[in-house]
Amino acid sequence: MPAAQLSRRQQERLAQMLYYAFIRLRSLPTMLEGQSLDDPQSWKTLATYAMAYGEAFHNVPLAMFGDLDIRFLKSRFVAHARQCPNLLEYIADLEAVEALAGEEPTKA
Repeated sequence: MPAAQLSRRQQERLAQMLYYAFIRLRSLPTMLEGQSLDDPQSWKTLATYAMAYGEAFHNVPLAMFGDLDIRFLKSRFVAHARQCPNLLEYIADLEAVEALAGEEPTKA
């Protein structure tokens, strides 16, 4: 779906999703559940999570104002959830954006 067809609410929902993703990135160490940050494996896990978040989210800003294919974005989140299962939580957000389709599009 071309960006000119995205409604303001769809763009806002994607922006909100990014906002919460950055909050989650800041709190990545809390995902380690019982692992010590003194353990090198913990840092490897954190790096893997951060990379998965970056890979899953890096197309979202461009998608907000360029071509948006929700199915493609969802597939990226699912693919990178192998490294960071928390990414599956964002599928519902993408589906909510998709559900807003058909509203009055944002004027370019």
